[in-house]
Amino acid sequence: MRKKVARLLKEQDGAAAVIMALFIVVATGFAGLAIDIGYLEISKYKIQTAVDAACLAAAQELPDTGMAAQKAREYAAANGLDPSTLTLEFSDNNRQVTVSAHQDIKPYFMPLFGIDNLRVGSRGAARAGVAPHVFAYSLFSGSASEELRFSGNGLTVDGSVHTNHNFRVSGNHIIVTRVSEACGTIRSRE
Repeated sequence: MRKKVARLLKEQDGAAAVIMALFIVVATGFAGLAIDIGYLEISKYKIQTAVDAACLAAAQELPDTGMAAQKAREYAAANGLDPSTLTLEFSDNNRQVTVSAHQDIKPYFMPLFGIDNLRVGSRGAARAGVAPHVFAYSLFSGSASEELRFSGNGLTVDGSVHTNHNFRVSGNHIIVTRVSEACGTIRSRE
């Protein structure tokens, strides 16, 4: 029995080298996978940055969708993204823009496993105008000593009006679409 065990141990010479070679191949595969995943994350971050810049630039031009699209493409290109990959969608009466983009990424090690291309994309949205509850007034007067005067015919204020004194309105067909508020009085005279 002892001779059989001794012979079996002698026949396993070099087995450690084979196991080590297999381990190196597997470890290299995992390292390559980690490098490719890191590369994809960096690519996604760069695309998201370009989409965010394009989206914010476009929102500043709304409701002019033509100018908004032009600005979005300019800012995408300035941030290293091919403008032809942008998709723009306008909503809420052309007061909101949604920008999405994609890019095909060629990984370094995944082609060894048959994956030659990966599509990475990102999406962002922005609205034109003031964010709600931040400072949502179209007209604002912080003076406690001078009244806010608004006069004319056929005028519309798209938003709210606030004054720390009196608010005086004179004219015909004047519309404030939201709230008119004053620390003093509100007077209307035609």
